[in-house]
Amino acid sequence: MQHDIEEHQQLEETMKKLESLDAADPQFLQALGRLESVLRDHVQDEETEQFPQLRARVPREQLVAMAGKVTAAKKVAPTRPHPGAPHSALFHKVVGPGVGMVDRLRDKLTGRCLPGRSPPGASPGLDGARPGRRSPGTAVAGRSGAAG
Repeated sequence: MQHDIEEHQQLEETMKKLESLDAADPQFLQALGRLESVLRDHVQDEETEQFPQLRARVPREQLVAMAGKVTAAKKVAPTRPHPGAPHSALFHKVVGPGVGMVDRLRDKLTGRCLPGRSPPGASPGLDGARPGRRSPGTAVAGRSGAAG
C-alpha cells in the first residue's frame, strides 16, 4: 500500500512538471520517460497482483457496484495533478469535487481537452494542447485510465 501511495505521488509530481514544460525542452523527454517508467510499474502491480486478488476475494456484484462508484467519482475528480494535496479519503471526498470543478473550468477557459474528448469546434483527434506543447494525458494514450 505504501508503495502505491509513493507511486501516485511520483506520478502527480511528474505530471505537474510536464504540464509546465515545453515539448522542445530537453527536460520534457526526461520527465516523460520517468512518467512512463513509474506508470508501467504501477499498472504492472495492479494488473498482476492487486486486481487478481480483488477479483478472488470480492463478489462480482460488489465489484460491479464499485465500478459504478469509480465512474461517478471520475466525473467530479480533478483533471490536473495536485502533488501537494493530502492523500486522505476525507480530503478527496470533501475538497476533491471542488478542486475538480475548478480544474474543469480552467480546462474550458484554456481550451485544454482530456484524451478522448475534443474541444468544442475542434477537428477530431485534437487534444486541445497549445502549439509546441503536449497535454500530459496524450503522452501515454490508452494508459491514462489504467492507473488507480
